[in-house]
Amino acid sequence: MILVVVGTNYFPFDRLINFVDRVMGQKFDIVMQTGVSTYKPLNCRYKPYFSESEMYRLVGEADWVICHGGYGIISECLKRGKRILAVPRKREHGECLDDQEELCRYLESKSCLICLSDEKAVIDVVETNQSFKPNLDFFFTR
Repeated sequence: MILVVVGTNYFPFDRLINFVDRVMGQKFDIVMQTGVSTYKPLNCRYKPYFSESEMYRLVGEADWVICHGGYGIISECLKRGKRILAVPRKREHGECLDDQEELCRYLESKSCLICLSDEKAVIDVVETNQSFKPNLDFFFTR
């Protein structure tokens, strides 16, 4: 299962939700946390928000977590050794006040996750990086 998480930000992240639903939703088992996004998925199971216990359960079950660049979800996934594809929210798209790219690029440079500036590369990464394992040593020794 692939879990998509966009967080609790008050900005929508339709760019990611729409792409994953349209392009990947019929090919993969996907569960989405959509937040305030206005796009309603047609091909994926979704809820605007999950309870804390639901989120922990879903993260535990996920093969991949596709998420925004928020530290909360990233650290939770790394604690569980999950493969993370981070798609940072971008100010230029009205998705946040501050771009999330810097944190994601830094964690990518330490092999903790894969960072994608363009959501359109998500499907290629999921299909071609099944052996990716996050560098947990870096994360847990900080």
